[in-house]
Amino acid sequence: LNAGYSVIVWNRSQPGIDECVGYGAVAGTSPRDVAEKSDLVITMVMGSEDVRSVVLGPNGIIEGAHPGLIVIDTTTISPKVSREIAEKLRKKGVRMLDAPVSGFDIGAKAGTLTMMVGGPEDTFQKCLPIFNVLGEGAIIVVCAASGVEVGSEQVWAYSEEANLPRLIFINKMDRENADFYKTLEQVQSKFGSKCLPIQLPIGAHNSFEGIVDLLTMKSYIGSPIKEAEIPPSLQTQASSFREKLVEAVAETDDKLIEKYLNGEELSLEELSNGLRQAIVTGTVVPVLIGSAIQSIGII
Repeated sequence: LNAGYSVIVWNRSQPGIDECVGYGAVAGTSPRDVAEKSDLVITMVMGSEDVRSVVLGPNGIIEGAHPGLIVIDTTTISPKVSREIAEKLRKKGVRMLDAPVSGFDIGAKAGTLTMMVGGPEDTFQKCLPIFNVLGEGAIIVVCAASGVEVGSEQVWAYSEEANLPRLIFINKMDRENADFYKTLEQVQSKFGSKCLPIQLPIGAHNSFEGIVDLLTMKSYIGSPIKEAEIPPSLQTQASSFREKLVEAVAETDDKLIEKYLNGEELSLEELSNGLRQAIVTGTVVPVLIGSAIQSIGII
């Protein structure tokens, strides 16, 4: 609304609708009604079955579908369900983007949501102005098996053009031929040495079980996640990568670099705050790893 868009809203409970109307939105009578009157529909509910109901159920979005309509689902749902819904919408001439978010209602109101977008490149490009209103950063997803692809390079270019803070998520570490270090080398070759890992993988493919956090120097294993010590086989490697990260972060702040050059250790708070500032200014692009399917990764 603040960016000048006309907004029609529907919610399963009336107070949510009333609040949005108070800000200047128009109340819709159902998901179908919203779809019929819109060029783009954004859904945000609780889970897979809720999305299926809102999109495919009685008076759902699909009943108000028209050629050219775009649906952006921001719920964290099963990839299988997302593909099923996208296929049914496609048959109606509707395009869909899967864009789960983090940031809660505070981020939504402030326009600082983090959105992880998947879907057709041309659809993403068309919706980019909307994403720029909703969030202030970009997550660039790279496959650990196939490496940097054209889509990743395009998202990087968009982020550069918009001067967005970003991070890189190397996904699918559970895939056959997944190779974090080869992929990291590709990322740094394409996007620069400022792309620095803040996590290392524990295993790969069938043996992928978790990550080493280079900030806390702890490992986080499994799903649900459990904290543990770093495996002995990764201690030296973790220390080496952490040293590069600490140096890069320290270089962004006069006090931190003075402390670093004097041989003093940076506290976790200093390192975290320095990294946050480095990300905002674009001097560091953190690289994280995981498997979205296995729910192992970003913490």
